[in-house]
Amino acid sequence: MSALSSQSPLLFMIVGMTEPLYTAEFQRPGTTTSPTTLQYNHFLLHSSLDSVAALAWSTSAAYLRTVEKVNDRVVSAYLTPSHHKFLLLHGGRSEESVKSFFLEVHELFVKQLCSPFQGMESPIESKAFDDRLRALGRRYLS
Repeated sequence: MSALSSQSPLLFMIVGMTEPLYTAEFQRPGTTTSPTTLQYNHFLLHSSLDSVAALAWSTSAAYLRTVEKVNDRVVSAYLTPSHHKFLLLHGGRSEESVKSFFLEVHELFVKQLCSPFQGMESPIESKAFDDRLRALGRRYLS
């Protein structure tokens, strides 16, 4: 499997003001991702942050749609009112399923931030958050 295969895993990231707060990789059961592919996917997400920053000042929409396209990989973005960025690297999922995924994740994220044990810019390490987010990924992105 090449780094650009449509079978490549999906990568989701929540980015705070200065650094990533949460990362999740969605892949088919029984498959593994090579370190090179994983590094490439992270690079694509990080490189899209400049596009997200530029779009943040030109639109009032939270769902920024597709912000980057590289070969057969697409980066979709969502910007919260607190300027946290949700990034999803995928191989061309439907806009509606990606938007629904982001909306559900935003609700989950707000609930997580309401926890007295979670800081606004602290990494998210909650097992319950991870389990719920992965369930949303299976529901909307499978």
